[in-house]
Amino acid sequence: LGDVYKRQIQTMADPRLDQAAAAEFLNACFVLGDDTLISGVKSVPAASIVELSADGKYDAREHLCLMPTSQQRLGARDVLEIFHDELLSVFGRLLEDANGRQLLVPLSGGADSRLILAVLRELEAPNVHTFTYGFPEALEAKLSREVSENLGYPWHHVTFSAQDLYKRWWQPKTNAFLQDCWTGLALPHIQDWYALGDLRKNPEIADDAIILPGHTIVGNEHDDWCFDPKVGVDRERMVKILAGHHLNQQGNAKKALRVDNSRQKIEGFVTAHWPDENPATRSDVTTAFNLAERQPKYINNSMRGYEHFGFQWALPMLERGPWQVWINAAQELHDSARSEYKRYVQQKYTAQAGKTVDYWGVVNRLPKPMAIALDILDKMHLKDKINQLYTAHVCLNHPMGLEGFAGGLAKAQLAKRLYSGSSIIGVYAELFLDGNWVPEQDVLPPL
Repeated sequence: LGDVYKRQIQTMADPRLDQAAAAEFLNACFVLGDDTLISGVKSVPAASIVELSADGKYDAREHLCLMPTSQQRLGARDVLEIFHDELLSVFGRLLEDANGRQLLVPLSGGADSRLILAVLRELEAPNVHTFTYGFPEALEAKLSREVSENLGYPWHHVTFSAQDLYKRWWQPKTNAFLQDCWTGLALPHIQDWYALGDLRKNPEIADDAIILPGHTIVGNEHDDWCFDPKVGVDRERMVKILAGHHLNQQGNAKKALRVDNSRQKIEGFVTAHWPDENPATRSDVTTAFNLAERQPKYINNSMRGYEHFGFQWALPMLERGPWQVWINAAQELHDSARSEYKRYVQQKYTAQAGKTVDYWGVVNRLPKPMAIALDILDKMHLKDKINQLYTAHVCLNHPMGLEGFAGGLAKAQLAKRLYSGSSIIGVYAELFLDGNWVPEQDVLPPL
């Protein structure tokens, strides 16, 4: 080994938390670029291949393109037809590799998991099971059961209360889970944690089951108001848009962007991927940034949780074929609401199930008092306050009991944090960095 690598091994033997990265982590729940929370340690960029040389230098190149590769952008009908053909191809290979092993699909009843089931049914996949988790009375559970049973697949419901979740989470042995899910890059993904523990004990769930989550190339867009060419967006405004979406976990993205380290990383990304400031490619930039940052570092990190419980996994909707089709889709398909995509999913599901199950119009319905309050605030042009109130309301009444993961915080303390602007994962991130997410936490290196 060269001297550079020897020094890096010594760094890992006595790791120290990087303070600048920790500040960034609080605002995003992951660390931007190739930095990590550990001083002197770098990460491989998403969708990249890295070659190391003996002198300690490295060269990174793209394995999957983050930006479009085709000059001809196909419209919705053509894209969705090709996209479906690619899904049939990658799922076909998956079934061949699985060779009859049980496939386990986390089911919300929404678009992505519903599409996975519809494609599996279209390919006549054997040995498919689904599961949903949360409060016993949750509406999502009822809809998920219908989605699964309409296709003829067994459905499992893992139920708990927020107190049940808290009792299991708030104990020293949870450290083992955090250690297995810790990457140095992002907050461990904990959403499936309770359900996976129960499923591991379920005799109907095979020991070698393969979990197929709905992680997908579709829907990595945000702020689609800025895609309109009539709206003025230059490079600086794009930096603010990306920061507003990704650095807002403590409720103040403007303050987070004032940190030089974070600003330089986002500016560098925008400069490299949007040099001509073409209005037609604004959606490409927001998609590319998410695919380089939040999607791989935080969302896809749920795989480590599966591995902790001894499950295997596959991500067919993030394989090369579907990825390249969607990256090169026309801007009409890149909207935050995923309107065309949802229609496509509903059509494919209905074709296989023989009936439809409404989800979006039912689950997203607010209680009447909250709807009235939000309408009043909207008329007063207090949009940020609307989003803050709505997010806090959802988290405090979430059917998955998200408050149970809030460490030793009482519900009133959590509510105060949420209504002041922090997101629920922003609260988790602060608890994690402070070493208070679980009792006797022993995961992070010291400062």
